[in-house]
Amino acid sequence: MKDELSKYHILIVDDEPSNIALLESILKTEYVVTSVDNGFDAIEVTDSAMLPDLILLDIMMPKMDGYEVCARLRAAPVTADIPSMVRTVREGAAARQKAHEMGADDYVTKGLPVENVEGRIKMLLKRRVLANTRSWLADLPGVVAAEYALRNRLDAALPLAVCYLDT
Repeated sequence: MKDELSKYHILIVDDEPSNIALLESILKTEYVVTSVDNGFDAIEVTDSAMLPDLILLDIMMPKMDGYEVCARLRAAPVTADIPSMVRTVREGAAARQKAHEMGADDYVTKGLPVENVEGRIKMLLKRRVLANTRSWLADLPGVVAAEYALRNRLDAALPLAVCYLDT
C-alpha cells in the first residue's frame, strides 16, 4: 500500500451518523477518510481537487440515493474508475443487481462485520492499482487484464494470436 504521507483516500457516504462514526474509527488509522451524509455532497466532493481512491456508499439516503450517486460517478470521466462499495441494509438479489448495474464494484450488507469490509476495501484498492499498472507486454497503462489473459493462455499452452502495433 501507499506510505504514510500518501495514504489512500476513502469517501464515506451515509446519512446515519453512527455508521459514519463506526467506519471512520476503524478506517482512519490506515486511510485518509472524508465523510458526507448525502448524495449531493458526494458528487460535490468528487468534483473537488482531492479525488477519493474508493467510495463507501449507502443506498437509502434523502435527496439523492446511492444508486443515482453511483450512476453519476460512473458517467463522469474523472470518477469513472474510482471503485465503489455499496454498504447498505438492503438485502436480496434485486438490490444487489441494481447496484452493480449502476456501476458498483462491490456490495455488502451492514450486518457484515466491519473487519470483513476492510479486507474487501484492500481488494478493491489493489484491483485499481493493478488496472493502472504499466504492462510488461507493451509498456502501456491499463492493460494488466490483457497481460493476465496472455500469461494464462501461454501457461496453459492454449492457442493464441497476438497483434502488436507500435507507432
